[in-house]
Amino acid sequence: YEKNELENASIREMLRSQDNETLNWADDQVKWRDDVIEELSLKLEKTLDTLQMERQQQRIRRQIIFPVARSASLPMSNSDVFDTTSPSTTMEGGNNPTLSEQLVKAKDEARTAEASLAAARIDAYKREECLRERCKQLEMRLYNNTEEKPNDAWWDERGGFDL
Repeated sequence: YEKNELENASIREMLRSQDNETLNWADDQVKWRDDVIEELSLKLEKTLDTLQMERQQQRIRRQIIFPVARSASLPMSNSDVFDTTSPSTTMEGGNNPTLSEQLVKAKDEARTAEASLAAARIDAYKREECLRERCKQLEMRLYNNTEEKPNDAWWDERGGFDL
């Protein structure tokens, strides 16, 4: 009986030590998991902050590139942007053009502006050449001290350059 009692006591002691080791191991694993969760949570918060900042910068860039005159300058929410039932995203939108229509219109306006700029550059170049020629004539007249009549063909009747 005493032998059984000693065996039982040693088995109990061994089970307790194994239970303690198992519990210590489980506690270590829980602490490790909690540390990983905390680290990932911090990274997630940082990522979300970065995304929010990037979205704000993207909105600002869009406003610079595609300025839109709105009567109400309220910021749009994500549900407004992806609302497929709103008139601005349907074909029968009426006064609200779709984004692709706005993009086509903006591209057309950009092409028109580029063409106007090119024409203005050519016009400015021609005017500059006329002015240079006129300056050369005046300079020659000044140095030659001649009484020639100036050639006023460069100035048309409307008060502009004769190009």
